[in-house]
Amino acid sequence: MAGGGVVLPTSSCGAASAVIGFLPSAALGDAMRAALVDAPLDGTALVIPVVWGVLGTFLTARTFKWE
Repeated sequence: MAGGGVVLPTSSCGAASAVIGFLPSAALGDAMRAALVDAPLDGTALVIPVVWGVLGTFLTARTFKWE
């Protein structure tokens, strides 16, 4: 949880923060942190999990086969 950006902000991860920021857990942690501390919603942090969900659904539909 700390490495995924949930407990600690992604800015505290150093050079890996660019990659960690695109993980769904980090995006949701950043959105929650922004909503609770700064009050406005962070649109980018909410779009990232949606993109992961669409991509995961698409890949599952393309690769899953009933035996």
